[in-house]
Amino acid sequence: MSFPDPTSARRTLSPFRALQAVAAVTARESLRQPITLLLVYAFTGAILLLPLLLNYTLGDGARIVRDSACSLVFLGSLLLAIALATDAVARDFRRGTASVVLAKSVPRWAYLLGKAAGVALPVLTYALIAAAATLLAIRIAGDGLRADWATAAVALPSVPLALLMAALWNYLTRRPLAAVAIGLLLALLLLALLAAALRPDLDGLVFPHNLNLPALPAVLLLALPALMAVALATGLAALLRPAVGFVLTLLPFLLGMVSDPLLAARPGLLPRCLYAVLPNIQAFWLLDATGLLDGTGLPFPYLLLSLLYALAWSLTALLLASLLFQHREIQ
Repeated sequence: MSFPDPTSARRTLSPFRALQAVAAVTARESLRQPITLLLVYAFTGAILLLPLLLNYTLGDGARIVRDSACSLVFLGSLLLAIALATDAVARDFRRGTASVVLAKSVPRWAYLLGKAAGVALPVLTYALIAAAATLLAIRIAGDGLRADWATAAVALPSVPLALLMAALWNYLTRRPLAAVAIGLLLALLLLALLAAALRPDLDGLVFPHNLNLPALPAVLLLALPALMAVALATGLAALLRPAVGFVLTLLPFLLGMVSDPLLAARPGLLPRCLYAVLPNIQAFWLLDATGLLDGTGLPFPYLLLSLLYALAWSLTALLLASLLFQHREIQ
């Protein structure tokens, strides 16, 4: 009697199905990490508290709150992306999971791409939460002289209430706290945003004029550098030690914030190459754009080009990392 070859299933394993499996497991584990819960709640709470902390804005409170909130969105998403991507790969290497997965005929490029796609989910979830918190903070700030306390009474309790509900759920079901807490926070902030949309603002304006909706694309645009950081951090974590990969991922993005004034106008081949390679963070920071100042919003072609730029940069980083990863021995 002949028996089937036990390695035949491994030979027929589809790289794209393997990619989906790696991405699903990575997303689930990343959402359950304590660092995810800590960063999401800390930065979201800070955004909602901005209108209460910024005094004497001389009638320009909404703009100051918006700019400050966007800074927190960018910083929070960047730190979350690098921390989760570095930990996701390092954890597989530490546990030996990477060697098991790669031994099952999973291409290394599929493994890295799946890891990056899985980490991107909690980063995008934070971006949605931070965007909702930013719109609420702008509404609470009012005109800098008057605050919308009715909106504050609904929005500010969302953070402690979501955490309390998640803790109760964890106590009753013994299921992971972080993922439930993040989902509840998003749901409560969306409900608070809906309540704010149904009420006139301090000037009597109704929806959609009672919310600063043109600022929404500008806030979400700041999540694209974080997705680029996910790609770079994933690739470096597969090649270097976690601490080294974390620093080498953070450094290009910090330099990318000042690449325009430092490198754009400098002559020479080296400044041009550095300017082309470094992520151009200024391309995503559009808070002073005309469309936001006059309320018309950002042009869709620019948003699409920004998305394509971030996607091309990320895929290039993952491709180069995959080529180098082919020659690394996995123990």
